[in-house]
Amino acid sequence: MYNGIKAWRAAHVYSGRPGIPIEGHSANDLLSLREAADRTGVSASHLRLLARTGRIQASKLGRDWFTTETAVLAYLADTALRKKDPYKRQRGG
Repeated sequence: MYNGIKAWRAAHVYSGRPGIPIEGHSANDLLSLREAADRTGVSASHLRLLARTGRIQASKLGRDWFTTETAVLAYLADTALRKKDPYKRQRGG
């Protein structure tokens, strides 16, 4: 993880728009979209799309998006949200 990023996250977590604010999570729970992609198997670019459109709980801090693993797994478990998935045909789902 980047040097000092946890301290920076703790000081700068806010409910910025676009995206759905992440409340009730500590700075240690927040992941960059790249970290979330590595853990969940969903591409980082697709997670950015989901964050921009408000389909996953995420906040933009500066130029970077942050989310939680729980938020991504909740999206993957919710079939109603995934039916609107623009990349579904490309993945073969």
